[in-house]
Amino acid sequence: MAAGDKSGTGNGATFVIASGMVATIKELSGMGASIPSVDDNILATVGVRETIPGDLAEPSDVSVGFAMRSTDLLDLEAELGVVRTATLTYAPQDALATGQQTVGTGFITEYSVDTVANDTRVEGSFTWQWDGVTGPATTDETA
Repeated sequence: MAAGDKSGTGNGATFVIASGMVATIKELSGMGASIPSVDDNILATVGVRETIPGDLAEPSDVSVGFAMRSTDLLDLEAELGVVRTATLTYAPQDALATGQQTVGTGFITEYSVDTVANDTRVEGSFTWQWDGVTGPATTDETA
């Protein structure tokens, strides 16, 4: 890896909500999905319980930490519970032009503001829940 190469780090990742709400993102966490296990036992099952995969995946919510600007609190209050399209773009790796993108509809389920004090950057966080109506769908990196 060349000096200054950021391949493999999160530097450059963005999370944009289609309403135009833009925050200075500090961290993202919680990207993923799960699928339920369905009990597949009958009275003749012996030894170990049997399960089969469920039909529907459930995307996990995304926690977004950010440095606040003066308008962020108003934006968050207005966006709480409103269905929008969001795009999560990962930092491009290995000198590619665009990183992986996850796009889908969802909404902010909660937000919070950390301590406000002199000589301290005001930070906050919000939780985004993919609603599954459109996506989330992930596309690969491009050159």
